[in-house]
Amino acid sequence: MFENRQVMLDEGNSKIDELFISYESSLKLKNSLGTFLYSNDSDWINSKAWLSEQIKHTLSSEITKKIKNFKSDKYTDALIIRGLPIDIDLPSTPYNGYISSDKLPLANAIHIGIYALADIEPISYTSENDGLLFRHVVPACDNRHEKSSQGSTHTFGMHVDNPDLPLITEPVVDKSGCPEFLSLMAIRSDLKVKSSLVFVDDIIQRLNLETINELSKKQFVISRPDSFKSK
Repeated sequence: MFENRQVMLDEGNSKIDELFISYESSLKLKNSLGTFLYSNDSDWINSKAWLSEQIKHTLSSEITKKIKNFKSDKYTDALIIRGLPIDIDLPSTPYNGYISSDKLPLANAIHIGIYALADIEPISYTSENDGLLFRHVVPACDNRHEKSSQGSTHTFGMHVDNPDLPLITEPVVDKSGCPEFLSLMAIRSDLKVKSSLVFVDDIIQRLNLETINELSKKQFVISRPDSFKSK
């Protein structure tokens, strides 16, 4: 997880690490990506190995090691990276919910590069976010009555991204059918808005055995979020 908004954690035994990137390293990373960002044929996914190398060679060894080991680090539950560069000419907030990928080339490239460095495979769903890989957390006009990251009328409380499990007919071999990691990158921040993280392991530790046993029974129906166009 990487973002630059204020983060509030529920008190528990879970651990969060914060990495701070210097201005010099941030500028070096931005310059290293160079003209690739603005070429018409930029392909972030197929260039993930190259993007990962740029991050590895421009940031400090301590920071890159933390990112690289995050997936396997059993003692770190969340990671915040502060000081990542963002695109200079930011487009207007897309109140329709979407924006062309070429409008945020630096943010996209850094996202993919960090995923690759951490050995995390990004996924998307054809029935959500129009199948686009990056979802923009904005108050979209058409989605204002949804309980989602693009809704604005209803409070979007604590949730898991995403209660989406493999379908019975969906073959799952070497990849999970459900997201295991969530990343957030704040492009245009409101410092009054806070992100609250509550870890499931900490919640379970506060429950008695009777409650845990009841929750473990096959008696619950989980629906996809409102943001999915099909259920």
